[in-house]
Amino acid sequence: MSKSYTIEDVLAMPIAEAIDPDIVKDIVNRPPFVHIPGSFNARDVGADEHAEVRSGYIFRSGTFEDADDATLASLQKLNITTIYDLRTFRETQDHSDPQFSGIDIRWCPSTVDNDLEKNFQAKVAQKLNIHEEYAKLMRSHAPKFEAVFRHILEQPDKPFLFHCFAGKDRTGILAALITLLGQGEDRNEALSAAQRDYDLTRVGIEPVRELLLAKILSYGNVDPKDAGGFADLRAFLVELSREYGGVQAYLSNHLGFTFEEIQQIRQNLRPRPSRQ
Repeated sequence: MSKSYTIEDVLAMPIAEAIDPDIVKDIVNRPPFVHIPGSFNARDVGADEHAEVRSGYIFRSGTFEDADDATLASLQKLNITTIYDLRTFRETQDHSDPQFSGIDIRWCPSTVDNDLEKNFQAKVAQKLNIHEEYAKLMRSHAPKFEAVFRHILEQPDKPFLFHCFAGKDRTGILAALITLLGQGEDRNEALSAAQRDYDLTRVGIEPVRELLLAKILSYGNVDPKDAGGFADLRAFLVELSREYGGVQAYLSNHLGFTFEEIQQIRQNLRPRPSRQ
């Protein structure tokens, strides 16, 4: 492409500003992004070489609101067998998941009602202690997160995808937990990979940027320049350690996994030796 850019500058752009379409196209046509018609912000969680999570197994995306036969064909090409919907009950009622032949779509309730979920989204939109809100989300969404980690434990050979609405907050934190567990939350490479994956949502949401911006601004008291801000995952990691004792302790004490199961989950996440 003719336009030059740095990925750091692009990811730092506020949601109120549109990213040049040519730049968006250039980025989303390369890993970790994958093309799934009818959705957006779709990525392979293991496509980052520093993530220590195997590629082709775990995928993340935004919601499926314009799904059609091409969507199913793409999901089948990626060998996705299960989709985990992280949205609220109200969100699923307003925009239900499409039915895909041969793909199991699972929704688990959270422990917060829709009003509390809206309050969470409003605080994140206003950049009010995002890392603290994310730590709270880990408690309220424990049933949803437990289902995903149990899939990793029990179905290591069945690729799956998880999504919320934009694929930013709920999806982003779950992806970060997976990445941190896969490599070790105390390693800089894991944190950098998790942060990069999280930040790439700024490009991934561009197809629905105006819709998302309008939703964010509807909460009020939001400066458009700061709307829908992104968190520093280092601050989140500090809060995670303070509140839960770290990722492994979270899986043990709040999701109910044994030490042996957590070690097996970690093993199932790691890249497999290539066959000669």
